[in-house]
Amino acid sequence: MKKQRGRPIMAAIFGFVAGLFGSISLLAFGIIPVESPVVTVLPFVMMIAAFALAMWAPIGAKQEAPAAPVAAVPSPAVPPTLEPPVPGAPPVAEPPFGEPPAEPPRTDGPAA
Repeated sequence: MKKQRGRPIMAAIFGFVAGLFGSISLLAFGIIPVESPVVTVLPFVMMIAAFALAMWAPIGAKQEAPAAPVAAVPSPAVPPTLEPPVPGAPPVAEPPFGEPPAEPPRTDGPAA
């Protein structure tokens, strides 16, 4: 038995639906009259065309040889974003989430 390469049933259903919407669109935009046989023929033509394309299915038909592995490029060293603490300095407490940091008292002029 020959191996099927596509999904012909799904393609036929999709082709019919696409032809149906295509014929409705052609009617809605006034490109074809209501009495035209294109309204009934187009869904079936699209169904047969989609089925034929699914049986042909050129995508994935050939098996390519796997590519040679490429050596991994080392990532550049990332400098640390935080400075190490100074020995003997008191720990700096960060304010709780949502509160603005407290400003130090001003010493350069009269208090307002």
